[in-house]
Amino acid sequence: MPELDTKARGACARALQYLSDLTNYSTVELMSGNLITRNTFSRIFENYPKKNDSEDIASSEFVARGMNSGGVGDIKDLLLSLLTFGIYCFIKTDLLEKKKAAIEQALIDVHSKLNKFPDENVSVEVDGNILRIEQRDLENGSSSLCVLFNNNHIKTIEGLTLSQFKRHLEMDIARIGYDGWTAEPEEVVRARRAMAISLGGHCSTIVNDVILKSNTRNYATHGRTPQTTTYGKVVNSLRSNRNHASRVETAVLSVADSFKYSCGNCLEMAFTAAALVQLSAEKFLSARGLNDVEIHVEIYITKTNGDHGFCVANFAVEGQVYRIAIDPWAQVSMSYDDYVRYVTTYPSPPYTRVDSTFGVCREWTEAVTSDDFKNSTGEIFAKYGIELSR
Repeated sequence: MPELDTKARGACARALQYLSDLTNYSTVELMSGNLITRNTFSRIFENYPKKNDSEDIASSEFVARGMNSGGVGDIKDLLLSLLTFGIYCFIKTDLLEKKKAAIEQALIDVHSKLNKFPDENVSVEVDGNILRIEQRDLENGSSSLCVLFNNNHIKTIEGLTLSQFKRHLEMDIARIGYDGWTAEPEEVVRARRAMAISLGGHCSTIVNDVILKSNTRNYATHGRTPQTTTYGKVVNSLRSNRNHASRVETAVLSVADSFKYSCGNCLEMAFTAAALVQLSAEKFLSARGLNDVEIHVEIYITKTNGDHGFCVANFAVEGQVYRIAIDPWAQVSMSYDDYVRYVTTYPSPPYTRVDSTFGVCREWTEAVTSDDFKNSTGEIFAKYGIELSR
């Protein structure tokens, strides 16, 4: 057997320490009357590695195989996998079986909620208690994930997002053997993703047919020209008229003004795209043979190094989520990860840069997903003869 490098030896040592810790908590807690207690979580997360330690463990194939033999997959950045790991290694009694089942159900419930709403904080019931997982966006543009049990803080993991957490969680769900989650064949995944991207492109085209004048896009393309200045004055004047409106009213007025004056920048375009996706998705996709799709749109903005906004549409189909960035300002519709690579590889400074980072704007997302926004923008589209059933 080849000799392990320093990182692998350190990772193995930490894994063995986890095993030692886990063997010591079962008896006391099972005698307490509650299968799942705060100590269940706090002890398991107590020595959870810091970010750099987590990367060390994930980089060791030896440790990854050891985790797999315990019944769980890759543990990089995966908070709850340690729970499952401990339970699988030390099933000895009926009570432990029940505890195992409760934790497995928690994993399934968390996964189900993240499937429907990939960027929303999650709360699930575990043996009569509440486990909550929150993403907290920091001022420097990074994120951290916080675990709470009955509102008591358990652990904070720096540099982890809900979407990253969901991807790793899926490996645990697959190994649990949950009947409600199965991997789709790759060709089906590709076809459905293509349909979602096609819908985004359809909506982006409509937005660009409507909004012909954008001072920021003109500046990014041609620099400071008389046309850029003129468009900027119109956009600023329209925005000033919305200063005292609520978030929902502002989003609705942005769409209305875009149609009336054919003028707007990235946010006006993002709001209009969000409305179009929500109002046209069902008929657009069903006409192409894709039914029973849950849609959740979000407004994303630059968190650091830029000044830009766009729409992200999440399409949930049979346990699979297709996350599509729809950016009429950049005239693209593509999977979110591809989009981030695209706009940072081919930036449009000062609005997007090679080091721009992006994140959901919860206030604008709540506005564009409200019934008032969808009803009002539906009336605007009808007034201007926009066909939503193609």
